[in-house]
This record gives sequence, C-alpha cells and structure tokens, in this order.
Amino acid sequence: MISTPQPQLPNIVGGEITINIAFVHQPSKSDANVNVTRPAYNEVGFNEAHAKNEDVITVKQKASKWLSKQTDCSLTRIWLIIVGFIPVLGWLPRYKLRYLTGDAISGMTVGIIRIPQGMAYALLANVQPVYGLYSCFFPVLLWFVFTTSKHTSIGTMAVVCLMIQNLVAKYVPEVSSPLVNGSLVAGADAEEFEKYLSHGNGTVFDEESYMADQISAQEEMKIQVASTATLLVGIIQIIMGCFRLGFLTNLLSDPVVQGFTTGSAFHVLTSQVKYLFGLDKSIGSYYGPFAIIKTYVDIVKNLPHANVAEIVISLICFPTIYIVKHFNDKYKKKMRNIPFPIELVMIVIVTSASYFGHLDQPPYNVNTVKHIPTGLPSFQVPKYTYLWKDMVSDCVIISIISFAISLSLTKIFADKHGYEIDPNQELFALGICNLIPAFLSSFAVAASLSRTAIQESAGGNTQLVSVLSSILMLIVLLWLGPLFEPVPKSALAVIIIIALKNLFLQFEKLKALWAVSKLDFVIWLTTCLAVVLLGVDYGLAVGVSVAIFALILRIQRPEQILLGRIPYTDLYENPKRYPDAQEVPGVKIFHYAGSLCFTNKEAFKEAVFKVLGCNPVVLLAKKQKAERNYHRDVQSKDGRVNEAIDKTGDDGLTLADDNGNPPTPEEVRVRKRNRGGSVTVEDSSVSSSEDSLSKKNSADYAPEFHTLVVDASKWSFIDSTAAREVVSIVSKFQALGVRVLLASATSHVLHTLDGSGLNQFMLRDKVFVTVHDACVYAERAQRMAVTGSALEIDPEGYSHLPGYPGFDALAL
Repeated sequence: MISTPQPQLPNIVGGEITINIAFVHQPSKSDANVNVTRPAYNEVGFNEAHAKNEDVITVKQKASKWLSKQTDCSLTRIWLIIVGFIPVLGWLPRYKLRYLTGDAISGMTVGIIRIPQGMAYALLANVQPVYGLYSCFFPVLLWFVFTTSKHTSIGTMAVVCLMIQNLVAKYVPEVSSPLVNGSLVAGADAEEFEKYLSHGNGTVFDEESYMADQISAQEEMKIQVASTATLLVGIIQIIMGCFRLGFLTNLLSDPVVQGFTTGSAFHVLTSQVKYLFGLDKSIGSYYGPFAIIKTYVDIVKNLPHANVAEIVISLICFPTIYIVKHFNDKYKKKMRNIPFPIELVMIVIVTSASYFGHLDQPPYNVNTVKHIPTGLPSFQVPKYTYLWKDMVSDCVIISIISFAISLSLTKIFADKHGYEIDPNQELFALGICNLIPAFLSSFAVAASLSRTAIQESAGGNTQLVSVLSSILMLIVLLWLGPLFEPVPKSALAVIIIIALKNLFLQFEKLKALWAVSKLDFVIWLTTCLAVVLLGVDYGLAVGVSVAIFALILRIQRPEQILLGRIPYTDLYENPKRYPDAQEVPGVKIFHYAGSLCFTNKEAFKEAVFKVLGCNPVVLLAKKQKAERNYHRDVQSKDGRVNEAIDKTGDDGLTLADDNGNPPTPEEVRVRKRNRGGSVTVEDSSVSSSEDSLSKKNSADYAPEFHTLVVDASKWSFIDSTAAREVVSIVSKFQALGVRVLLASATSHVLHTLDGSGLNQFMLRDKVFVTVHDACVYAERAQRMAVTGSALEIDPEGYSHLPGYPGFDALAL
C-alpha cells in the first residue's frame, strides 16, 4: 500500500516548521506505511532537541586505553596472546573425534596428490624434484601449527614457483664447455680445467666428467639461490605480520590478482613446453620483457631436434589425465568427493615404462628425474644472503602475491563454513612456513586452489589433514624416493600444464566483468597482457598502476547531478533516471556522490559550475564591473554639477546637462545630498526607485535560482584543501545573493569545514539534517522574503506550482 499525502496547514513551533501529513491508503506493491510528524530540523535544532553528546575521546585517551590493554599481564591475557600466535593450542585440545574419519580420508587424498605435484612444481621452479617434496613436507607441518584456517592447503604453487624460477635464472649462470675448437675459452678457470686432464696416451680433456660436475654444482647453486630468496620472503612476511600490514594486499584488487595469475599461467605453460618436446637442454633461459616471445621463437627453431619418445609420452599423458580429471569434476558427488588420483597413477605407469624400457638411454634419451636421495635434508643457512640487496624487490612481490592468493582462498572457505580467521596471523603463519623451511632446502610456498578444494570436498574439517598428508610424504622421503628416479620430466610437465586449467578458465569471467564494470575489465585485461609481454614483475607493476589510476579516476568523476523531488514524498532522485522527480522551483539540489580531497577539488568545482549552468566567478566579475561603471557615471555627473554652480552661482538643483536635458529626480536628490540639504519624502521615494534600479542591475548577474542545497550525504570525508574550496564556492554564491544550505553532512565533515572557515559564511542554522529539511526551510525563507510575512499559506495549496503540494505540508 502507498499513501497519498493530504496537505494540512504546517504548525509553527518556536519559529520552526512542523512537517505533518495525513495518509490515505491506495493499492500498491507494499503494505508498509510511513507516517511521521516532526519539525524541520537544522543542525542546531536537532542537536538541542536530541541532546547531542559533545564528549570526544582524545588521542591521548585512546592511546592510554590501548596501552592499558596491551600491558595487561593477567593469565587470561597471556594465554590469549599465546593462542593468538600458536592457534593449534586453542583448537586441538577441543578436537572432536567424529572429524577424524573425514580428516583421514582427506589427508590421504591430498597426500597422494602432493607427491607428483611436488616433483612437477620443483621442475617449474628450476630445481631438482626432491626439493619440491621437501617444500610439500616442512611448510605443511608448520602451517598446521600456526594457521587459523581449517581448510587451506599450503605447498607448491604455480605462480610462486614461476617467480622463483625467474630468480634462479637471473642469478645462476648457464653451464657450458670450457673448450671451443680445442682451446680454453677466455675467462675459464685454468686450475679447475687441469683437474679433468688425463696424461695417458697424450693429454685428453674429460669433458663428460667436467660437465657432470659443473651441472651438479649448478643444481646446488640453484637450490641455494631459491632458499636464499625464500628466507628473505619469510622475513618480509613475518615483519609485515608483526606490524599488522596485511591490509597492504588490499592494493591488489580482484581484477589485478586474476589478471596477474592468468598472465602468469602463460609463462608457466611456456616454461613447460620445452619438456613436452624434449628440448629442455636446447632452449635457453629468458626473463624480462618479451621473454615469452623469445622462448617460443627458440622452441620453433629447435623443433627439428625434438625427442620423439618424449612427444609420445606427452601425447599419452595429456589426454588421459585431462579426461579423467574432467570426469572427476563431473561425477564428484557420485565419487563421494574423493577424486581418482590419475596423476599418481600415470606417474607410476610412465615410471615403470621408463625403468623397464630404459628410456633414459639411447636411442630414446628421455630426460628423467634421476637422483632422489632418501632421508631428510640437513639444517644449513642459505649461502647467498649477500644477494638480498639485489633480489629484495622480487622477494617483496613474491611475499605480497603469495599472501594475497593464500588469503583470498582462506577467506572463501572460511565464509563458506562460517568461522573467523585472522589475516595478520595468516601472514605470520605463511612467513614462518617460508622462513624455517628455507634452512631445510625448500623454496617459497603458498596456498593451492586445487588442493584446497580437494581437501575441503574430501571431508577435511581441520588442519589435522596437513599432518596426515605429511605422513605419506615422509614415507616417500625416507624410503620410496628412489622409486621415482625414472620419472620422465615430460610427464611432470603435463601435470603442471593441466593444473593451469583453473587459471585459464578465469577468461570466462571477462564477459560478466564487462557487464558489471568496464573499468575493472580494462584493469584485468591490461594486467594480463602486461604480465604476458613484460614479465611477472613489470606486469604486476603495470597492473597496480592502472588500478590506482582507475581509483583516482573514480574519485575524480563520481556521480554529480541535480536532484528532483518525487511528488508527495520526501525522496529526492535524479530526474533523468526517474521522470517523476521534479526540480523544486528556485531551488537547486546539488548531489556529489563521492568524498572530497586535494585530488578532486578542482573537479568538484567544475562539476558545481557545470551542473548549475553558471560560474559565480564570472558573474561576480561582471557585477563588480557594472557597479564600478555606475558609480563612475554618478561621480562624473556630480562633478559637472559642482562645476556649473561655481560658474553661475545657481544652487544647481535644476541645472540641465550638456545636451540641454533637465536633471532626473535621482540627480536632484544626489545634488541635494551633496550640498548637505535635507531629503524630503519625495526624495525618499526617488531613493527607493534608485535602490530598485540597483537591485535590477544586480539581478541581471544573479543565477536563476534563489537557493542552492548541497547534498553531502555521500561525503565520507573531506580534507582541508577541498574544504577551503567548498568555502570559497559558498562565499561566491552568497555574494551573488544565493542562499546556500548544506544537508546530510557528517560531524567529521562539518568539523573540517568549520575549521576551514565555513562558519564565517554559513552558521549552523543553515546546516540541515536531510535534504528535505533544507528544502522546507528554503521555501519558507523565500516566501518570507517575497511576501514580507512570517508565513503565508497559499489557500489553493500551491496548486500553481507543478507537482508541488507545498514542502511545509509534507511529512516523511
């Protein structure tokens, strides 16, 4: 039901208008009714009527309260601090046995998936596969202890491994033979060269042994560089967590993260293509701008040298794994959310074929994993910490990206299952998972979408899943590792490429994103293309820059319109969007749907002038020029009169001008005043006509409206620079005779405006609680100015004003 208002005479209480209305019900889509009778409040009246609390908590009081809370040394406080840093102490004692079955099934399922993925992602990180197994073991145990999430699965992750690969390629040189045409190349270590010379039947250089030792040293350097970077990543994340800087990831909007991860997927794919064709030894390492193009050019050039055996392995593994994973997703419910471990099965099959078929030997020459040591690595400090000053920018990017991806996954599953997480503790936990394993030959980790989804769907309820999956990984590390030595690297590359499916599927979101926000669409696409063409570091910088530029653009150009009133309501809307909305005669209601600061103060001023259709600066200049011309003409006539009096001795009151025209009544009055004569009643009437003439002259430069209402309801904040601009605009319109009112401003906004000088031009009685209150006041004040009465009610109910029943007869 809607209510059609029946106008009643407004009640004036204490000089204020009381908004009052009766309602008559008519059929509508809603049975809800609104019936309110209240005064039209300005800021002063509202504060007096409702006893505003003026007590303000000072910064000193806030600091004292915070310090008192932080220095509380009660046992409860100490226990809460301990549990805050080590959450497992809070939930493990309360663990429910009914969760054990689901956690056990989920743990075994995730553990089986970790084995092939760990080896495959180590290949992506450009280190030996065993280090991928370490990175799927040590961080997972630490994650169990320190995380507040119940479902996130930590470990190797494609985008992070790609960034580690770039660091390794940047700081680890390629291995090459020291001989060129039988001569030692310049810069080669002669003493090192001597070790590989045999002096049997002549001097012979053992190039095979030399290259094997150099490759072994190179592999050791690779993991040391990766561990060094991981240690720095962990330190950065722990520092950010301790200083509660997790909010910095808010700088990475969803379009930036999605565009970045999708662009990175192209680099991951490109890095694995060479393994599919058996060209990993022929293709150089490229990084930086256009590295992806250079890599594909190199691959095309070397295609004639592709290994047929590895191509066959790739062609068998790729469709098999893809089809089985497709059916895993399609029949997930029928399989009770436990996917068939096709990756592990295929690894077992191709490993068996490689072992029994001796595929790593001629004529097949398949590139296999080779040596996987048993046992756990020794604790050692990474060797290349002196490179931190060079790799700090890359490590900061890895820190923020890995945490942003992990936190987004954590929030998704926390919201789904209805529990709270601590973002800063998650940052601290991720830092620990990178810091300590860096001393155990591991590389940087992050949350994995695929494993997290499997962990949750397989029935995992707590992070006990991490411990159970780690038990399976420990068995592999202690006893089963050597069984995976014959695994072809092409099979691991297939596993990585298929795992990128979810990242490439993000392209499907572009259509919906275009419909929602074209600016976000541009951010997504720009970030993705920049990452693909310029690399992950420069691409991310471009994406963040575009996002910040878009934010500034949004701040600069929010909605800026004139509002109109919906008839018989207190609602004000855009007349272009709601045809029923009508502008109040003589009143302009300016709506600016954004906060004001130094970046958009000029845009705000331009918007006000453009929407209102007048520039008060120009109008004031014209008005002042006209006034100067008027006074100059008057003074010129007075000078000529005085000169004639001196010559003729006449009183000059009726002296004609140079053209013989008699003086006007206004000139007679001016001459009397200048001579010190008294002004008669007739002269006063002439003075009145002169004032009217002056007012008419001023009216020529006045806007077409008598009141400007500034709707500040969407101003969440305003800084001092923008506040001074607002005060300047208010003063200029007031100088033109326009009544300026402010509506719906928050106390913080008003405080800043008053501090910037607004109270010198606008008292608080011109600040209103709502736009409707301001319009009620504007109509009443204008009526008083025109009629000269306190309040004069139109007996016809203001029927002569289109769609306007009289604001002072309206209620909410």
